[in-house]
Amino acid sequence: MNFNHLNIKIPQVAKQVTEDGSKRRLYRTPEGNIYPSITTILEPLKREVLEAWRARVGDDVADEESRWGKDRGSALHLALEELIKNKSIKDHPMLIQMLVDDLMPFIHRIGNIHCQETVLYSDYFKTAGRVDLIAYYNGKLSIIDFKGSKKSKRIEWIEDYFIQTSFYAYAYFERTKKPIEQCVILMANEQTGAQEFIVEPWKWWGQLEKIRNKYDENHTT
Repeated sequence: MNFNHLNIKIPQVAKQVTEDGSKRRLYRTPEGNIYPSITTILEPLKREVLEAWRARVGDDVADEESRWGKDRGSALHLALEELIKNKSIKDHPMLIQMLVDDLMPFIHRIGNIHCQETVLYSDYFKTAGRVDLIAYYNGKLSIIDFKGSKKSKRIEWIEDYFIQTSFYAYAYFERTKKPIEQCVILMANEQTGAQEFIVEPWKWWGQLEKIRNKYDENHTT
């Protein structure tokens, strides 16, 4: 298949910056504002989920799966990025190609590409981040995020994914005035095939605002 890229220009792109002695990922806007990344403000929520998972499976299993999960996630992300750019992925590891194959029924639903691997920021939420893909999905303009996993996920385990993609939807509208109709999570699972999750972005903005305010409370000196 061949993807059509519309190459929508995003005005006022933020740039990632570093902060001495901090693990926080930060971005500087064209106006000079410093905003945390969406993954940074969601880290406490993600940590709660990971701690519950670690308690279920034990430290040894959790450590091993976490190490492999990072490698798998990076490799899968790179392969999908190249696929969407209409490049061959034949040189990627066989497992990664198999995971991509599992996702293909969903990938075939992707239409015109607005942008890919693009930094977005919101002055309302004072947050920034890099979105995987903005494109049409089943005919609706969507935020599309790719994830990898060993097993199937329950919807209550991945609320941070929905909040993250809902942020991209808000930030994209703020930058371009183009409304996003839905957020789509496409997840490749090693043992159980692929999963598709579709949510309405506006339903998560209230929770995003609470988490953003909590971040400010924790980082005010």
